[in-house]
Amino acid sequence: MSARMRLAAGLASAAIMGAVFGLAPNAEAVPVSPAQSSVSAPSTVTPQINKVTCGSRTDWFRLWTPYHGYPACYANNGTVYYGNRPPDTTWTTYGYCSGNNRGSITYAVPGYAGWVTEKFGSGECDDFTQTWGEAVEVQGFTITGR
Repeated sequence: MSARMRLAAGLASAAIMGAVFGLAPNAEAVPVSPAQSSVSAPSTVTPQINKVTCGSRTDWFRLWTPYHGYPACYANNGTVYYGNRPPDTTWTTYGYCSGNNRGSITYAVPGYAGWVTEKFGSGECDDFTQTWGEAVEVQGFTITGR
């Protein structure tokens, strides 16, 4: 099977899974090139965004992840990039809540080709275990404002 056919099959699988599990209409499958899937960059954080102690605050972006704090919270605008080699450089994540932020999150669903980029608005949450039936591998996310 050619690379183009594998990519088409992967995108079709992501679209079907989105329909089956009720993926929000603002989520889209993003193809992964061979270079992206075999090479990973170290975790990066752009200026302004920072990891914070969640406490009782609900206005921060929260990731429910078993290995990096439960939940892990972030404040301010910017991008966090963990990596693109699941599960070695990505974060296993059960879900997120956006707090009072807008932005996007990119993740891989185990067993399916490609990446899913989901845009979120203020006050939105996604329980990946309900949407996909299991945790996903988060590549990174961007907070763009309120």
